[in-house]
Amino acid sequence: MASTIKDVEKMTGYSLSTISKYINGGNLREANRIKIKEAVDKLGFVPNSIAKGLRSNQSYTIGILLPTLNSIFSMRIASAIERTLEKFGYSTILCDCNDDSNIAKKKLQFLMTKQIDGVIILPSSLSGNFVKEVINDTIPVVCIDRKFDDFDCDCILVDNQTAAKKATLMLLEKTDNVALICGNDVYTARERQLGYLSALEDTNKIINKNLIKYGNNTVSGGYEQMLELWKQE
Repeated sequence: MASTIKDVEKMTGYSLSTISKYINGGNLREANRIKIKEAVDKLGFVPNSIAKGLRSNQSYTIGILLPTLNSIFSMRIASAIERTLEKFGYSTILCDCNDDSNIAKKKLQFLMTKQIDGVIILPSSLSGNFVKEVINDTIPVVCIDRKFDDFDCDCILVDNQTAAKKATLMLLEKTDNVALICGNDVYTARERQLGYLSALEDTNKIINKNLIKYGNNTVSGGYEQMLELWKQE
């Protein structure tokens, strides 16, 4: 039979409130913390996270929606999020949306059945209507790297427009023919294209639409568009 918090209470002589404080990461005297940890380890006691969630109305779980798991960039983000959340006693549920907002909506509906405390999204489209339809302001949302045009939430972004403009200006110092390969229908792709166009305008260069190619946000899509560029002089 699995050990319970009552067994820890008997072994340590401490109250249930003190033991609960230890389990939830509260502040304790070092001697008390050590004694409780020794009892927990010896008994093999594992806190019941479901019961804990019912008492606190929290699941200590964060959902993560990524465009694809087949991406070094996405997986590095997911890994960093997990390492950070672990420090605060949270776990994650990771979902691959296959760059499809319809799939993202279904995955978000699934996450809501798990009583998640919040969701982190790397958007795969410009519209966040599916988020509004599913969560209805019931949990906090944070977007990473990209943001939605029609859903307001906290975002962690890179200044893609300025970065793309600086890169284009640097190349324009060496040639007049700077091409752009960008993704489709996502915030970062749009911002980078705006930076590219701004650099051309600032240097009075003619915008050649034949030098602007649209991939599908994948390595293979970028490769195909590069081949198209090579066909031009």
